[in-house]
Amino acid sequence: MIKVDEGLGTVAEVFALANDKVLPLLQAGHKLILSLDPSCTVVPRLGEKSLSYGLGSKKMSEAYC
Repeated sequence: MIKVDEGLGTVAEVFALANDKVLPLLQAGHKLILSLDPSCTVVPRLGEKSLSYGLGSKKMSEAYC
């Protein structure tokens, strides 16, 4: 089951920051990662304008993408 840690923002907020050219790529990558690892933790990082994917919420030791 996918877990989303929204302590730093939401996926929708990160998507809203993307321009029209980048948004489809961001959405496709997000969908692909979730399909490959449905047990991942997604951490939207609004301040960094990014999403991290991994085993937990720590970006340096628990994120793989």
